[in-house]
Amino acid sequence: MAKIRRFNISHFKKVQKMVSSISPDEKISYSGTILGGLLDIFQDFMPLALRKSPESYIVINENNDVKAFITIEVTKGNKHKWFVKQLFLDKNSFDEGKQLIGYVVAKYGALGADTFCVLIDENDETSAELFSKRCGFRLCSREVVWHASDIDLNSTYKWADFCKLSNFEAKKVADFYNDAILPHFRFSLEQDIDEFKSPILKNPFKKYSQKFVLKNNDKSILAYLEYHFVNPTDFLIDLVVTKPFENEYLPILKAVISHLKEIVPNGNIFVLNRNYMTSAKSFEDVLYGCGFEKTQIKMLLVKDFYKPLKTEEPIVNPAVIFNEITPAFMLGNRLQKSD
Repeated sequence: MAKIRRFNISHFKKVQKMVSSISPDEKISYSGTILGGLLDIFQDFMPLALRKSPESYIVINENNDVKAFITIEVTKGNKHKWFVKQLFLDKNSFDEGKQLIGYVVAKYGALGADTFCVLIDENDETSAELFSKRCGFRLCSREVVWHASDIDLNSTYKWADFCKLSNFEAKKVADFYNDAILPHFRFSLEQDIDEFKSPILKNPFKKYSQKFVLKNNDKSILAYLEYHFVNPTDFLIDLVVTKPFENEYLPILKAVISHLKEIVPNGNIFVLNRNYMTSAKSFEDVLYGCGFEKTQIKMLLVKDFYKPLKTEEPIVNPAVIFNEITPAFMLGNRLQKSD
């Protein structure tokens, strides 16, 4: 009978062997495994808020072979929301994969987590069916990444109009952001106040990001901006403008792009559009009109304890390698949805 274990250094070689047999380019961090193992001593005694993240688990069969590996990570500022970041399954191991996903959902749900999410490339039908058909996740929406083309950057806004987000304004920004989510998605996807707060001490190993707000004359929020350095030369823009001011999206976006081009003149700029926001369709039309190219479409699947499970259906059973951490939108080839 298959057994589930927390991943540690004693499993490293077997996990790496399984992963390499599926995809030779994928690697498991050796130093990260050692560090995680030291912290695991205390994990079973810790409440959810103090648990380390990310966490990894494996499934071992009766022959002591590793058949499945999963990594989950907490959402920064919201201990109740966890994302599946990696899932590796050996061939003919969908049952083990289902068992492993169900285990982490039950384990962390019992500790207080109430929402589990996974972002899957739209072309990855196998992983999508595993999570939806076998594990009860539902397709919630999509997140689309666009590559910015060269456009006229003249704008009615300038970078000096933006203010760096203060932690004291986190509640106001959280309310602004959640109001911009379509009502039928808000229950599962709304963000907590702490998700908008920046840590006092930043982790040098985490991706660099900055948060800003743009305000109206009456000091109300017109737009919320977060941009990320996805590598030393490239940026990802996450810009939210509410429905009443959606016509201001393009001039605001131009001001942001102009500023980032001053930082890295020859860098690539990508724009994130979340389809579950009230103005997503309008923003998509703007991006199309500017000649931006879609580089990645990710399906957002969600499971919480307030939604019914879907009926299980048989699916194909190849090996699976899912790795949400990989910034696929940075690949050279433009991604197209398969027929």
